[in-house]
Formats: sequence, structure tokens, C-alpha cells
Amino acid sequence: MTDEERQALQRRVKRLEARYRLRFAGKSRLTRNLELVDELIDEARSIFDDAAALGSAGAAIVQDVAQKLALYEEEHSNIVDAKAHGETAIKAAVAGARLGFIKGRYTRNFAGQSRASRDLSELDDVIGQLEDLENVLRTVSDDETGRLTLNDARGQLEMYEEERRLIEDAQDGRDRRERAMRQLRTYKSRFWGRSRLACRPERLRYVIERIDEVRREMVRDALERKAAPKIDEISEHIIALSEELAAMESLHTGTDGPAHAEALNAEVGLLRAGYQKSYAGKNRASCEVDELARLADQLADVEVLLTELAPQVAEARSPLDLARDLLTMFADEYGLIIKARKTQSAS
Repeated sequence: MTDEERQALQRRVKRLEARYRLRFAGKSRLTRNLELVDELIDEARSIFDDAAALGSAGAAIVQDVAQKLALYEEEHSNIVDAKAHGETAIKAAVAGARLGFIKGRYTRNFAGQSRASRDLSELDDVIGQLEDLENVLRTVSDDETGRLTLNDARGQLEMYEEERRLIEDAQDGRDRRERAMRQLRTYKSRFWGRSRLACRPERLRYVIERIDEVRREMVRDALERKAAPKIDEISEHIIALSEELAAMESLHTGTDGPAHAEALNAEVGLLRAGYQKSYAGKNRASCEVDELARLADQLADVEVLLTELAPQVAEARSPLDLARDLLTMFADEYGLIIKARKTQSAS
């Protein structure tokens, strides 16, 4: 076996390991896709055969892949057993995973942050997403996992609503123009330069509502002072963003399901590539979390859109599974980077 052949097989083994870690390690088997584990099994068998054909030169790879193959075949059997619990259990497990995504989004955007600087449109959307999930969880509350997850979701909802009141109090009376500019920064972070099909109109609507709230306050204060309100700049932003919202909604409505799923699949690929470029293999203590938070928040929006599409559009199901696994990976990496940076600062 030449060095080139051995290295090619070793690269295939590493890709196999990475794919297993991303798609299966630590995940609820109720949410796993049997087709994906079958693909791992097929690739492991292919590598095994190619290495075995090399005789003693490929013996180490054969031994390594044989262990992986046994693991993947056991995983297949365990997934089959887990799914035998029925659709309610599967639905509850998926809802539990989605609650984790919402918690992660809250952590990235609010935990430990100054309330005076927080984006209320973000929290409004988090609360809206959690309310929708609570409705789903009510339908699986007969399942023990579903019932526990529902109680967790209700507790989170109470906390987020209280946090919203505290943020409103912290921002009351502060620079209104800065509050509007904060929403424009959110627009740039979440929408600018992205495919409209990969963006959620609901999220943009919350941005517009918060800017319009500032406009209304400025008009009210001007009337109280019997002065002309200086709202031209704010009004122009509202008009521009409202036009963007209308264009986005029109595109979503006019795009058929498979085409929309294809666009979202492409967006998942772009966000994954962004992660690979900025974080894969990097020293966590030197990595910035802001860019990872931006990637995770954008991917969270894509996951919501794919979740809405998947029941009716088969083409959305595979990218949805990948988006959820990437969200889990991004959240884990976010926590590890925070920990590494704290450790470095303390040393």
C-alpha cells in the first residue's frame, strides 16, 4: 500500500467518524434517521473491504473500521427499538430538542448581558417560538418525556416574559434613536445579504414593530411639547423595511415547497461552511463567540422554516435533520469557547 492510498483511507475514516459524531453521538435515538445510519454502515463496509484488500498493510484500518461498523450496526438496532415506542414519543423527543434550541438562542442573546443593551425584538420572537412549541407539547403531554418537557417550556416562558418586563424597565427613557438603530443592526445581522427564502418574515416583522414603537413614542412626546416630531429618518427606515417584508412574504408565498427546500438546504450548507472556516480545528481560547452566535441565530431561523415545510415537503426533511444536528454542534461549541476563554483569562 502506498502512502497515498493509506492516507486516502485514513481521510475516509476521519470523515466517517466526524459524520457519526455530528449526526448521532449524544442524540436521542427517537429523533435519528435510519437512512443516515445505513449510509454510515455502507461506507464503513466499503472502507473495510478496501483496507482488507491490501492485506497486512491495511490491517490497522480494518481493525479500526470493524469496531466502528459494529457500533453503527448496534446504533441501527437501538434506533429501531426506540422508534417502536410510537409517534407520540418521537414527537415529544423532537419537541425536547427544539426547546433546547430556544434555550440556546436565549443564552446567546440575553444571559449575563446588560438589559439596557438587549434587543426586545429578539426576545419577542423567542417568546413567540416558545409559545408555538408549548402548543405542540400539549399534544404529547400523555408521554412522560412530553409532560416533563412541557413543564420545562412553561417555566422558561415565565422566565422570558419576566425578563422582557425587566428589559423594558431598563430601557425606559433611554435614547430612542439608539433603540431604533439597534433594530437596524439586527436587520443587518439577520437579513442583510441573505436569500429572502432563508429568512423568516415573522422575525423581520418584530424588528419593524420595535422601530415603529420608537416612532410612536417620539410623536407622542412631540405632541406633549407642542413641537413637530423629528421622525423623518425613523419613518424612512420603517417604509424601507416594510417594503422588504412585503417582498419577502411574496417570494415565500410564490415559491413551491421543493424549490423552497432547495434554497434552505443551500443556506444550511453556507452556514456550515462559515462554521468550518472560522471555528473547526481552531484554538477555542482565541475564537470570538459573536460570529458563532450570528451563525447559530441564522441557522435557527432556517430550522424553523424547514420545520414548517417538512410535514408537506419531503425534500425538506433531510436538510432539517442536518440543520438540527448543526444547531446542537454550534451550541456545544459556543459553550466550549466561553469556557476556554474564561480559563485563559483566569490563568
